[in-house]
Amino acid sequence: LGQNIRPVNTTSAWKHVAPLIGGGKSNHMVTGTSDAALAMGGYDPSALTDTTEKYDGSTWASSATLAEGRKYGGSAGTQNAALVFGGKDPSSPATDTVERYNGSTWSEVSDMSVAGNPVGGLGTQNAAVVAGPMGSPAAAQVEQWNGNVWSEAASHNDNRSSFGMGGSYDAGMMAGGSPACTCSELWNGSTWTETTDLNEARDSQGGTGAGGATSALSVGG
Repeated sequence: LGQNIRPVNTTSAWKHVAPLIGGGKSNHMVTGTSDAALAMGGYDPSALTDTTEKYDGSTWASSATLAEGRKYGGSAGTQNAALVFGGKDPSSPATDTVERYNGSTWSEVSDMSVAGNPVGGLGTQNAAVVAGPMGSPAAAQVEQWNGNVWSEAASHNDNRSSFGMGGSYDAGMMAGGSPACTCSELWNGSTWTETTDLNEARDSQGGTGAGGATSALSVGG
């Protein structure tokens, strides 16, 4: 949900907790839960970083680095079984590379079909979805990951970037986006359907779809 804020319970308040070891960074990827989170990559703020940090509910600890620095990528999975994909790396404005984390080390796996930056992700390490402006020219493309290969899926309805996205492989949500909009879409595993708009236009927010398609949270932006 950001560098150093988490909910203290499900409904009532937020509090500050331990900051990331790497200090202020932006555009990093995050997955896991509020008591078992994983933060990867980002901009630190002078360069792309390849760092990984694990959160145990009270403190952050450094872990293995990514194969390459990246920001604006998608992520899926848990603290000890994660996947990161797409985004921007040091050598190109958009990348198709994918890395898998086993709790202690990262390894490269099959690339996405096309590069994308920025992208959103949802699902697990072996059942993930990536969406965003992908390809050239950038389009509203979506791909699904089965643990071995990526395959093209139904495109989302609006060709936008920097949206919030989350949920599971077959029950997810996308909301907001750039240029800032109130648009929201539900994902059922095969198609996207427009649903109730956000109350105000926003982009680059976090948390959307954290509870799946029926219980979502959109934070900041």
